[in-house]
Amino acid sequence: MKICFIADTKSIHIMNWLKYFVAQNHKVYLITDTENQIEGVTIFNIGDCLPKPRIPLLTASIQISSKIKKIKSLLSKIKPQIIHSHYATNYGYLAAKANFHPLVLTCHGSDILLDLGKDKVKHHFVKFALNNSDLITMPSNQMAQIVKNETNGKKQMSILQYGIDTEQFNFQSHESDLSITFISTRALLPKYRIDLLIQAFAMLKEEYSDVKLLIAGTGFQEASLKKLMEELNMSSSIEFTGDIQNNEIHKLYKNAQFYVTTSPTDGLSISLLEAMSCGCYPILPDNESNIEVEKLGFQIELYRNSEVESLFYKMKRAVEKKDTLTYIVQNNSKLVDENFSRKRNLAKVEKIYHKLSGGY
Repeated sequence: MKICFIADTKSIHIMNWLKYFVAQNHKVYLITDTENQIEGVTIFNIGDCLPKPRIPLLTASIQISSKIKKIKSLLSKIKPQIIHSHYATNYGYLAAKANFHPLVLTCHGSDILLDLGKDKVKHHFVKFALNNSDLITMPSNQMAQIVKNETNGKKQMSILQYGIDTEQFNFQSHESDLSITFISTRALLPKYRIDLLIQAFAMLKEEYSDVKLLIAGTGFQEASLKKLMEELNMSSSIEFTGDIQNNEIHKLYKNAQFYVTTSPTDGLSISLLEAMSCGCYPILPDNESNIEVEKLGFQIELYRNSEVESLFYKMKRAVEKKDTLTYIVQNNSKLVDENFSRKRNLAKVEKIYHKLSGGY
């Protein structure tokens, strides 16, 4: 089957999709605006697909029109059986404007949970992508309900988390004599609210002298977050690891007992699945997606979204019961393997492709 993705090669998740379908002996093409090389994938780079900040509206419109024309031309030459775009706000919009079918759109989280409620332009981009796709996938029921409302229930949808490599991210028992370590692996960007985690951890440190916090990731907030760490005298207890490659990050999870996210909104996050698969006990905000996680049978700690004191309390509670968590984290890991194995879930996507393309 000829499959053409329209997506960002900087995303490790997109890389994993591409590699999977290459391994299944499909002819895989990618239209993107980012530089990368992926063995077995024919890549077409169309340059910047959306404007940088402060570009006048007219210039932006011309630029977007140019990219759409390039995509149309490429699709006419490739003649794929399936087109699959990722992230509704940009690539999804461009793919929809190209008007080739069948078109699968995968929404990842912020495109639905944030961009639909922001400015009119982003809302227009997302809604156009949704209404002009043949099938839409998303990782959570919360997102599915929003998509259903935006499309008046007229679109085929599939709630599908593409999953993780459960052979790499696998369970390891965390011995009680390890130092008490929390880990966060979200990007250092305002929307992930890492500042709340640093504040809550400083409160925890007043009660437990042997706790540590690993903050893995990069982003333009790094300097301001490190300044906050220094102001709270936490420099000896908090480590910023910088950028960690995906094939290395499982080692950090396996040396931590607790995973924390402070992202106010989420789909079903890949980093959460990776952490639970490795045996980290999760401490999560009580947004709708994480409440869904609990309903799936995972045992987790939920704190009041964006509240520092509530996060501190739940982190403290987790430390207090750390010696009783072995069965819980082992069961969480088992549930990830049973429900969110990448191999199994991408095989489901492959069946969707065959159905939409008429069995090619």
